[in-house]
Amino acid sequence: MAKTQKTLGPRVEEKTADWLNRTFGSTNAGAEYILAAIPALYARTMSDIKKRFSASELYLIIDVHNGMMLSPGLAGQHIIPSCIDSMELDGTGEKWGVGRRFSDKLVKLSLFERACLEIWAAAFWEQHDQPEALSLETYVA
Repeated sequence: MAKTQKTLGPRVEEKTADWLNRTFGSTNAGAEYILAAIPALYARTMSDIKKRFSASELYLIIDVHNGMMLSPGLAGQHIIPSCIDSMELDGTGEKWGVGRRFSDKLVKLSLFERACLEIWAAAFWEQHDQPEALSLETYVA
């Protein structure tokens, strides 16, 4: 059975298009490769990351990302200051029973791992209006 394909027309900055062209031979080939590869890379990365954090720490990350806009130019750079500020200023550490060593775990993640964690946390809030929306506990599990 042939896989169904969908045509997309993403817009990218010129520097991104130039990089795709240099790296993959054409902008379209690069975009197709990245769009096809990222879901599997993301799933594997999140599987590995979730083993390093407690459920309470993951709840805190999701809580902090409520309403946060993801910015591709700052991918992976939001999570550390956002979580630390939220713990210090809003008491989310106490709310979720998360201590100071949590920030050390975040710092040890690679930039790509942090970006995946940001996407994962923000995605929880994107599914809230869907009929099959997952509870916080189910999403974290």
